[in-house]
Amino acid sequence: MGRRVVPEKLDSLPADAPEASRSRQDLQRINALMGNHAWVMGSLGNRLPGQVVELGSGDGQLANALVELGWKVTAVDLAPKPSSCSSEVNWLRVDLRDVVDELEGDVLLGCLVWHHFQNSELNNFRKLVGGFHGVLATEPWRVPHARLLGMALCPFINSVTRHDMFVSIKAGFHRGELPSLLDLSISDWEIQEAVTLLGAYRFEAWRR
Repeated sequence: MGRRVVPEKLDSLPADAPEASRSRQDLQRINALMGNHAWVMGSLGNRLPGQVVELGSGDGQLANALVELGWKVTAVDLAPKPSSCSSEVNWLRVDLRDVVDELEGDVLLGCLVWHHFQNSELNNFRKLVGGFHGVLATEPWRVPHARLLGMALCPFINSVTRHDMFVSIKAGFHRGELPSLLDLSISDWEIQEAVTLLGAYRFEAWRR
């Protein structure tokens, strides 16, 4: 079946709501379980540090880790900057749609963020991607196997995370979809895609 994008509950909650705080803690554990941040650090760890723009920075954990590696980080998120986030992180509290023409750097990074957007919106991000030399994304893999894994997590997460997790999987990606939607051609980009047994779809593109 094709992608189905519907609003997620966390996006509509005040940043300081108890349910939102618990859901962000759940997301920390889910990211750790899926190995998302470890994959990003491995992908960037052997490259010379430069300017990275992280979309959907959430709790700022990954931004902090990248700063420690020497990267200059601009974080883009709808939520306010967490108190635990490094003062060296340039935090933009904005909707990505409003700053598409303003962002540029060496690497564009998104963990569990691209699935929030309709296909038509992803098409409109082609100009955004054009301002970078590399693009990294780790997203839900849209397969029944991922939903089964999600069901196993249900007793350990709150109702907001349970709702959003299955919404996210339905809005996730198969191989080939995200590069096509972002209009990344193999003539201009070296593209690598992979999926994992823990339900992650991973995408990496570097300009030739």
